[in-house]
Amino acid sequence: MLPAPRSNSGRCPPINFYTAEDLDNQLEIAAKGFINGAEVNIVPEKNLLELSPIFRWYKPDFGGDRQGILQTLLRYLDPGDAREFVKYKDRGARIVWKDYDWRLNR
Repeated sequence: MLPAPRSNSGRCPPINFYTAEDLDNQLEIAAKGFINGAEVNIVPEKNLLELSPIFRWYKPDFGGDRQGILQTLLRYLDPGDAREFVKYKDRGARIVWKDYDWRLNR
């Protein structure tokens, strides 16, 4: 499963219609936008990962444990400091679950 909700972060491309012939690509775009948007906040200086509760609610879809969630983040995070932190230095990082904005479900 790929996280494919629409995000109000402004970075997630709004895919209003998914098509059978391009579904895999569209889900990849949505997942990348979701993980690089407001739903994931990586704060290396505080040794902290602030994540959408979607990762907790659907943990089996993300590998079933912390390591699976981290692998999902690595797959989709843009290159940069946040990705490097998750890749090399997150071992003791604390995960905090963000509040979910239920207004997004309208």
